[in-house]
Amino acid sequence: MEVTRTFCGFCPTLNKDYSIEVEYEDAGTPDFPNRYIQGLVTCIHHGCPNVSTCSIKATVPKEILV
Repeated sequence: MEVTRTFCGFCPTLNKDYSIEVEYEDAGTPDFPNRYIQGLVTCIHHGCPNVSTCSIKATVPKEILV
């Protein structure tokens, strides 16, 4: 199972506020059954040349508890 969250922020590449969607993948263990880790990141500006160095992505949590 995966969980998707949307995050907003300023994109210096496009000089505008944009959103990204982050898919968190199930990484649960017996001790932390509701743990999810960051997976695929999708920018709403399709074809963004800087997804790997996205400043919005840099601010989102690497893992979440749901």
